[in-house]
Amino acid sequence: MADNSFENTIMQSIKIACLSSLREDGLISDRQYDELLDRISEMSSKAAEKQRDSKKAAGQDMEQQEKTRVYHVDGKECPIWEKSLLTMQEASIYFNMGYPKLSALTSDDDCEYVVWNGTRRLIKRERFAEFLDSQFSV
Repeated sequence: MADNSFENTIMQSIKIACLSSLREDGLISDRQYDELLDRISEMSSKAAEKQRDSKKAAGQDMEQQEKTRVYHVDGKECPIWEKSLLTMQEASIYFNMGYPKLSALTSDDDCEYVVWNGTRRLIKRERFAEFLDSQFSV
């Protein structure tokens, strides 16, 4: 989902500039100007609230999908939280961490919580969780 806050701010600024010009030219009264400013502000607030609600709903949907995602191992279901090794994508979701940060934390060749399968980097879930528990910030 694209973030339209910049575009909304620009549009609001243009509307206010147009209103100011109309008021300076005497085409609208000060009272009309104030009323229109209030309406612009109200519409902007509603748009921002709608965008926040939409992002929140999308995040909850993704979280719910991850909670219900299961993997099949030897014909049996295996939830992500029971897997001992996680792909980078799974670890990014599981630990709620961006892919670039996760990649930076696991890039050392002698990293104790990484297993290399050829060129594929797998994260030891429990060891990485222990590492994160011992950190103040990453």
